[in-house]
Formats: sequence, structure tokens, C-alpha cells
Amino acid sequence: MAFFIISCLPLLKFNIAPFYSIRLCILSLLIFLLLIIILKEFYNSKYHFFNTTFIDVLYILYILFTFISYLQTENRAVAHLYMSKEIILFCFYCYIRYLLQCERKKNWIILFIIISLTFLTIWGLLQYTISFDVEPALANMFKTYHNPVIASLGNPNFFSEFLVLAFPALFLIIKKNYYIFSGLLILHGFAVYITFSRLAWFVYVISILIIFVYLSNTLKKNILLPLSILALLAATHFIYHHHQSSTKTNRILKSTNISVFKERKIIYTTAMHMFAQSSIFGKGPGSFELDYLKNQGKIAMQIFENPKVHTYVDLDHAHSDFLEIAYDIGYVGLFFYLVLLIYALYRGLSQYTY
Repeated sequence: MAFFIISCLPLLKFNIAPFYSIRLCILSLLIFLLLIIILKEFYNSKYHFFNTTFIDVLYILYILFTFISYLQTENRAVAHLYMSKEIILFCFYCYIRYLLQCERKKNWIILFIIISLTFLTIWGLLQYTISFDVEPALANMFKTYHNPVIASLGNPNFFSEFLVLAFPALFLIIKKNYYIFSGLLILHGFAVYITFSRLAWFVYVISILIIFVYLSNTLKKNILLPLSILALLAATHFIYHHHQSSTKTNRILKSTNISVFKERKIIYTTAMHMFAQSSIFGKGPGSFELDYLKNQGKIAMQIFENPKVHTYVDLDHAHSDFLEIAYDIGYVGLFFYLVLLIYALYRGLSQYTY
């Protein structure tokens, strides 16, 4: 209830919250109702626990060290905000784990992921083609790369991350309906392409390659056609807009620009400097966001002879979860996070059945 009330407070005065809208209020209401449904179903179930696995233990240890870092931080207000998000995610994690014990509910989760993925993909494509539901501030922010912009989750990078993380679920329906699978794969892949997120492209290709290795020979042949259509569609889009001198291709053409490497150099050098300043329990959740700019100024004077204004990067994240976690939560928290990722990847690949 407190979550819903706080989410609605900006409605009282729009001019102090320029990014807030009725749409976000409706979204908050839906999340609130979803939490009520989850709690009700969980309460009515005769099974309130799930069989604990090694991955569960690693995740719980990660959350534990996040909480320890929160208790000892000096940045209590920011850490409280970040910790509240972690608690909500932990509750959802436990609920999803509980659902996965039931085969019928497991299929329901997969269906829900595919529906969500399809909805957001179509939403993003509408934003790109007809500027549907694009906030003016976001359009101005990203207009140097392409305009209109895909920004369904407030930022094209956030949107592309969700698409890439969710798309493997599509392969679970390849045997049930090949035509639906092919259509969704093409739409989804093109949506990832026009987010112009280079990291999303890289992870998308790596994911395709990993899944492709584990597919049967028949299924490998089946996905070649939709992947070929997707590649042709992306190439046609790029060639057309490049010929028209459109800004929609600038993001790709400037990927090797030296200024991009200078920007990442100051970010990662500063983050590594902050990594060395961290401790076993870190500086507290959200501390990187607070401390980055003051550390950046010191590092810029060391690595550039004459730092200019464009040398500095106004930023609240490290562009590296590993460095940011090490600073916020500490070295032990980073250790459990890495082990969790590696073990989850190993278990996923070892149990792949296609």
C-alpha cells in the first residue's frame, strides 16, 4: 500500500516531476494489484516452501551481503532506496521459484514471458515508426543518435536489455508453432537492432550462437530462414538511412570513433580506482552513483594532459555490473555474484534438451 501511495504522490504536482505521467500511475496500480494477487495465491497454497538449490543459496548469500553493506553505509538514504528494490526482487524470486515446482505453472510463466516480450516489441516498433508514446525529454536526449527513439522502459538500453534477456523463451515454442516463432523472432530481432545498443547486439548474437549449438540439426535448419530475413531487414534499413544521410545510422558509424574510447577510458579507469577503494562489505548500495563524479575529476587530471569539458561523463553507473557491485556491496558480494552467474550458466547448458 505504501508503495502505491508513494508512486501516486507526483500526481499532486506534475511540474516537480517532469517524467511522471498518468501512464506511470496506472503501471504502479497494476504492480500493486499484482502483488495482492501473488500474496493471495501464496497464502491459499498448501505448499509455502520450495526445494532449495545451490543457486538459491548463492542468491541468498548475495542478498545477505547486500543487507550487511546497507547496515554499515554512511549513505543511508540512497542505500535505503536501493535496498527496498532488492527486497521486492527477492520476494518475486521466491515466488517464481515456488511456481517453478509446478509444471502447469511453469508453462504459465513461459507464456507470460513470451506475451510480455511480444507486447513490448510491438510497443517499441510503434515508438520508432510513428513516435507513439515517446516522452519529449527522451526524444531530445537521444536525438543525436536517432529520432524517434525506442525508449519503452525510459531508456533504449534498458529496453534492449529486457528484450535480449527474455528472448530465449521464444525457442521453447519452436516445436509447437514454427510460424509464430519465426514471426516473433524477426520482430524481436529488429526491435533489438533499432535500439542501437551495441552491447545488446553483442549479447544477442552470442545468445543465438549458444542456442544454435544446442539445437538439433532439424531445428538448426528451421531457424536459418527467420535469421536470414532478420539480417536482410537490418541491412536494408541501414543502407537506406545511410543513403538518405539520416542520423539513424550515426550510432553505428561512430562506434569506432576515438571519442567513444576516451569516454569509456575515463569511466572504467575511475571505476577501477573506486574498486580499489572498496572493502569486504563495500560502501553501501547506491554509493557508486553518489561518489563517481568526485572521483572522476581526480582521475581525469591523471590520465589526460589537458582534460576538456567533454572529457568528463555525467553518469550514475559504471557500465560494468562487476565494478559497481564491488564498490557498492564489497568484494565478498561480488564473489557470490560471479559464482552465481557461472554456476547458473553451467546448469543451464548442462540441462539443455533440444
